[in-house]
Amino acid sequence: MPDANDALAAAAVNEARRVLRINLKKIRHCLDQLSDEHVNWRPFEQQNSIANVILHLCGNVRQWIITGIGNEPDRRNREAEFADRRSYRRGDLLDRLEKTVAEADTVLSRLTTADDLLGPRKVQGFDETALSAMLHVAAHFEGHTTRSCTSRACSSATSTSFTSSPAIKSAEACEPARTEN
Repeated sequence: MPDANDALAAAAVNEARRVLRINLKKIRHCLDQLSDEHVNWRPFEQQNSIANVILHLCGNVRQWIITGIGNEPDRRNREAEFADRRSYRRGDLLDRLEKTVAEADTVLSRLTTADDLLGPRKVQGFDETALSAMLHVAAHFEGHTTRSCTSRACSSATSTSFTSSPAIKSAEACEPARTEN
């Protein structure tokens, strides 16, 4: 019988992986409805575009999971994620985000014991554990998913919501529902 702590660790890792997959699917759904112009749109110069938010998500996931847990070199320039004013193709951003999440998923899949989750890590100069880094990224990713979909609604004059119920267990069952403002 597996150790109860290891079983709990596996459940926590699986939930973080699920949260990333579901929110990636939501972002993909929103971006699939947009033109490149909408993805790069900002209501005023100081506001971030959806493109900036996607760059930021890639940087955050890479730094906290791929680097912080997976021990890859940290090359993140957080300020550049927001300062970037280049025009991006929607498909290129989605590819970048999907590859980053897939790489993070591989790193997370290697965490199999409670010791794996509780070992010390350094992320952004802070003392963390794999568990704290994983929870940070899951919450951060979910928050910016909402932000990206809200920006989508603002930039195209429609709103997007996602319907689900407690009985729904898979990302495929969460069907987006569109309503007009």
